[in-house]
Amino acid sequence: MGDRSFLKAHNEPQPIGWLAEAPYQLGMGFEVDSDPIPILWMALFGKEHIKEVLVPSDSWEEDTPKVPIPAMHTPLEAARQYFQQRLPVIRPHVHPQLWPYVDLFLKAVENCGARFLEIDLYAFWALPREKDSAMLSEGLEKCISAFESAEAWTDFHGDMVIEDTSLLYGLPFLGSPFDGDIELPWTRVSTDGSLTPGRSDVRLTDDEVFWDANASAGDEAETRLDLDELLQDYLPRVSDPECIQRLVESGFDPNEHSICGFTPLMSAATRNPNSQIIDTLIAAGAQVNATDVSGVTALMFACEENNLDVINALIAAGADVNAADGKGRTVLMGVCAACRPIPIMRALIQAGA
Repeated sequence: MGDRSFLKAHNEPQPIGWLAEAPYQLGMGFEVDSDPIPILWMALFGKEHIKEVLVPSDSWEEDTPKVPIPAMHTPLEAARQYFQQRLPVIRPHVHPQLWPYVDLFLKAVENCGARFLEIDLYAFWALPREKDSAMLSEGLEKCISAFESAEAWTDFHGDMVIEDTSLLYGLPFLGSPFDGDIELPWTRVSTDGSLTPGRSDVRLTDDEVFWDANASAGDEAETRLDLDELLQDYLPRVSDPECIQRLVESGFDPNEHSICGFTPLMSAATRNPNSQIIDTLIAAGAQVNATDVSGVTALMFACEENNLDVINALIAAGADVNAADGKGRTVLMGVCAACRPIPIMRALIQAGA
C-alpha cells in the first residue's frame, strides 16, 4: 500500500495539512504512487483555492524543519458552485453506468457537516525524491484548467473514459466518513459493460479499507498483496482477525519472507499488540519458530517490544524459548541484557528457558 492523500472536511478557515491538531474528518483517499488525484476532488476547487501549508521537510517526523507546500482549501459553498459548473465538461468522460455515483459524491459533500474542504497533498510531497513545491502547484493549476472547456479537458486527460469509481472519488471512506447517510461504493465497469460492485457499505475500519483497496473481484492475481507493503502498512494496524483469514483465503502465504527476511508473524509480533492476530496467523499455518536472516524469531521480536500478551501467545503456540539467534544469543539472554520487565523473564523461565 502506497502513501495516501486525503480529502478532508473541517471547520478551519485555513489549511490544516498533515499532522494537524485541528479536528477533521477523513473522507476519501487515493494512492499517490499509482493513481491521479480523483477527478471529482479537483472539480471542487478553483485556482484561487491553492494555498500553502507547512509540512516536515525530509521525513515523517513532526519535529523536523517545516517547509511550505501547496494545499487545496475551499469553503463548502464555493466548492458546490464550482462542482455544478464543471459537470457538463466531466459528463462526456464518465461511463454512463458510473454517472449516478457522481450525484452520490455531491450529496456526501453537501452533507459533510463542515464549512471547509481540503485536499491534503503531503503524500505527494513526501513521495518524490526531488521535491519541488512550485512544480506541484503548477500541476494543480493545469488539472484545474482542464475543467475550463472540452478542448482543455482533452489536452490534459486525452481520450480517457472513467470506468472506475476510484478515479472519480478515490478509495472508500477511511475512518469516520462524512456525516449523513450517503454511502459511496467502490465499483468499476466490467468489460461486458456491467458494474462489478465492491462493498456496498463503505463505513469501514482501516482493516477493511486496506483489504478492499487491494482486492479486485474475481481476479486472483490482483487480490495478492505485496508482502513488503503488507508487513509495513497493514499488519501493524490490523485489529480484526477475520481480515487475516480473508488474506489467507486469497492465497496469502503466512510463511513467505520479505526482502528483509521478515515473515508476517515476525512483523505482527514486532509492531501489533493484538495477540489475536498472532493466534490467527499461527492457525493459518505460520511457522512460529521461523527466523529472519539474522536468526531472530518472532518471540525475540515480541520480547524487544515488551508485549507480554504476544509473548504468551507465541509460547502457547510452541515458540522455542531456548532458540538462539545468529550470534548465539538466546531469548532469555536478550531479555536480561536489555533489562526487560520481570513478567517477561518469568514467562520465559516458566516455559523452560
